[in-house]
Amino acid sequence: MNVLVISDDSVLGKAWSYLLEERGYNVFMASNGPDAIRIGKEHDLHLVMFDADDMLRMAQGLTTISVIKNFFSEVPILVLSPWSLNREETLARGATICVAKPVDYGTVLRLVDMMTSRISNRRWSMAEESA
Repeated sequence: MNVLVISDDSVLGKAWSYLLEERGYNVFMASNGPDAIRIGKEHDLHLVMFDADDMLRMAQGLTTISVIKNFFSEVPILVLSPWSLNREETLARGATICVAKPVDYGTVLRLVDMMTSRISNRRWSMAEESA
């Protein structure tokens, strides 16, 4: 399963990358919207994890979520957001799940597992129906 992590904090991004790779995910990193779109076009993504507090505090973060959803409409987006962020607007822009920070790593990893298993099951079910 391919996971794109968008983070404007390189240390946090590396931590997420390490934790996800330990669970068997292929992880791609982006620090901005254009990089995220480029990576998404190059790889079959199964999940986008958006943990970019500075971007989310500005319009750029919400715009990035919208653009990613427009390009990759079937890919779920998990957003880890600062408390001050408007959850409803984040979901309206295309986030599948929006979790307020602080949140522990274990909870996030369980959400990633849940979201990717639904994709895997849905793709399997669709292939089975067409057979």
